[in-house]
Amino acid sequence: MNKKNFCVITFDSTHDAITTKKILEEHLDIEMIPTPKEISATCGLSLRFDPVDYEEIILCLLAETKVESEKKIYWFQYNDGNNNLKSKKWN
Repeated sequence: MNKKNFCVITFDSTHDAITTKKILEEHLDIEMIPTPKEISATCGLSLRFDPVDYEEIILCLLAETKVESEKKIYWFQYNDGNNNLKSKKWN
């Protein structure tokens, strides 16, 4: 996984984070991490994934009906030591 550029999915609840992890890890390389300090979220857990998997993540989330709460996807890009955060809301 690219350590400089990555995406994070945040959740409203720990239950949704764990359920989504179980669904996505069957298909993709994801990692459960503490929600980054740059993000304000209800749940302290997030899922980290490589931006190259963005479209496949969205397709998996659209196909899944077990997780109905709002999710947000954040795109982190590190350029020359500067953290640029782009937010893409998905729900």
